Amino acid sequence: MLGMLSAAATAVTSRLKKQSRQHRRRAARRAVRFAERVGFATAPVDGRRAAVEAIEGRVLLAGNGLTAQYFPNMTHSGTPVTRVEPTLNMKLGAFAPVAGIPADLFTARWTGQVQAAYTEDYTFYTNSDDGVRLWVGGKLVIDNWSRHAETENKAVVRLTAGQKHDVKVEYFEVYAGATMQLSWSSARTPKQIIPQAALYSTTSGTTTPPPATDTPAPAQPSTTTGGNGLTAVYYDNDNFTGVTVARTDAKIDFAWGGGSPDARIGVDGYSARWTGQVQPAFTEDYTFYTVSDDGVRVWVNGQLLINDWNVQAPSENAGTIRLTAGVKYDIKIEYFERTSGATMRLLWSSARTAKQVVPTAALFSTTSVPTSPTTPTTPTTPTTPTNGTAYQGLVATFYNTTNFGGSSVTRIDPQIAYDWGTTSPHGGVINSDGWSARWQGQILIPKNDTYTFALTSDEGARLYIDGKLVIDHWTAHVKSERSAAIYLTAGKHDFKLEYYDNLGQGVTQLRWSNSTIAKQFIPPSAFSSVLPPYAAIPGVNPTPAPFTGYKTFSNYQVNFHPVKSMDTLVVDGYRVSNIPIDTKGINIIAHDPGNGFTTTNVTVRNSEVSGVWRTPGYHNDHIRIAGWVGKQQGLVNVTLENIKIHTGNAVPILIADGDYDTILIRNVSITNTTLNQIQISSQTVGSVKRIIIENSPGLGVAFPGRPGSVREVIVRNSPGSRVSDGGTKTGAIVTIMP
Repeated sequence: MLGMLSAAATAVTSRLKKQSRQHRRRAARRAVRFAERVGFATAPVDGRRAAVEAIEGRVLLAGNGLTAQYFPNMTHSGTPVTRVEPTLNMKLGAFAPVAGIPADLFTARWTGQVQAAYTEDYTFYTNSDDGVRLWVGGKLVIDNWSRHAETENKAVVRLTAGQKHDVKVEYFEVYAGATMQLSWSSARTPKQIIPQAALYSTTSGTTTPPPATDTPAPAQPSTTTGGNGLTAVYYDNDNFTGVTVARTDAKIDFAWGGGSPDARIGVDGYSARWTGQVQPAFTEDYTFYTVSDDGVRVWVNGQLLINDWNVQAPSENAGTIRLTAGVKYDIKIEYFERTSGATMRLLWSSARTAKQVVPTAALFSTTSVPTSPTTPTTPTTPTTPTNGTAYQGLVATFYNTTNFGGSSVTRIDPQIAYDWGTTSPHGGVINSDGWSARWQGQILIPKNDTYTFALTSDEGARLYIDGKLVIDHWTAHVKSERSAAIYLTAGKHDFKLEYYDNLGQGVTQLRWSNSTIAKQFIPPSAFSSVLPPYAAIPGVNPTPAPFTGYKTFSNYQVNFHPVKSMDTLVVDGYRVSNIPIDTKGINIIAHDPGNGFTTTNVTVRNSEVSGVWRTPGYHNDHIRIAGWVGKQQGLVNVTLENIKIHTGNAVPILIADGDYDTILIRNVSITNTTLNQIQISSQTVGSVKRIIIENSPGLGVAFPGRPGSVREVIVRNSPGSRVSDGGTKTGAIVTIMP
């Protein structure tokens, strides 16, 4: 009897153990699925991790981010500002990425490794403004190294679960908004910013992984003075430059409203940085909260927990980190205030800590920072880059929207003294209403003095000197003047003026005065700026070819229609004239779907075409180059150099119906024709990466096309040239260089 009872008890125990194992497995599956939904935001992993991985067939990740390097130039050279960033999710707007790096004309590089949870194809996405390159496993998979508005690129890479793959991202920012985001997706991963848990930095940088268990961390060296608060430095500028005021703040719980944190700091356009250490009472997860108006960033133990670097009404953000009782962790908070009300609060909570402002007893200040003198000083290092071409005047960029987006034109303006009335600031590309503009460079101050700047506008305008908002008239209004006085020292100071026009009149005018200068427009001699150089374009003939004489043709069309693929087709030294009505002068077929060929480089040079006529309803051209979208085997380069077109009513030069990489137009003149322009058409099909116009004074170039079909247009040494982005606007970035 006892034997039977013992056997029954053993059977029951076995069943209970089996059910317990099944229960644990189901719980593990639920935990992992939850982690997937929140983007690998996993809790600390203990000895059961291997069992969970075996059950789910995936790898639980726990990375620390990527090593980020920022360079104050366009060449990834010199000594960078280096740190570890948890993710690559940068949307800066008009702000600098880190202290010591300018808001424009900088480069960056992120390096490390990426680890996938599953063995399958992953699609990597980059969202950038401007240039980006992405390497995964040492292979260049995304290459959009060009100036462009915010653009998504993508590439598919096969990854193996649990294996770390090298990853590198390079980026450059020219002007206007700066964006760089790295995302991924796969069959079992929704599209998302690649999470910190999947990224591993190449160097330790400034990030130290938080303790994963309740084991006390080793003591950290510090120069603390007790639970007395944090060291605070306030800057009379919204980018951590200018006059500073240093003090110890017992806690961060401020609602300045329309006031200032200190009498020496303005009520708007300032920034602040708090540094020191924070000490928790318990070993557990702590959530830090900020309530800010405007931007805020918070680092704890080198980890960026909160990053909301935007102009905004009071908003709450939160970030969580594991802390160990009694250990002091480095903490840094950065904040900027642009306009209107100002609020900055730092709170925390944990399982055993109610949500509250982080108390003074938990905060330890570091060595105090000396307060800078309240009198202005000469800027130490101008942020305008030294690499590039220097010009007298300002770099002016006009955008076809009111928020600095869409088609754009960049040029050098000698001064700001414009009354456009109801016309466009740059006809053919920018509309007469609904546009914006930004002027940047440096202003030369002749002597130490108080300067009054008077800004006349219709509608919104704002002026920055050395990054400080001096005049803020960013509202819709009729023509009116707003002025402000600022003390400046002799020498060059950074300059920026922004403007937008909604409807009606367009006016932007800037004057100045001081103790010896009567109120007047700021002269061109006071302004200077730099445009970055453009690299050599692969596949484009670098120098004009010598003229060796004409091959003369008259009274009939000259055709170039290869029957097989070739690398280069050169049409050199042709004189074609007196073409019959409804017939072309020179006709080039770059692609032939019937024969399946593509010509990679098409060059027409040292040639003259005249006397081409057409009747209404027929499309005839002096020179025509045509592709065949969807049939060609790759992008085509076109070079037109040393070309003369004259006499006739047909289109002088037409390039259409293909996908083109670079179209170079050099030393081309068009006279005595009805249309007087080169037409590059992508209205219905086709696309063009780059159009370059060189040494062609007064030349008209029209590129009517669909949105997104033309990427960039560069005009160099062609005074009086006219570019026209017709139709619905392609979104092309146009740069006009003297």
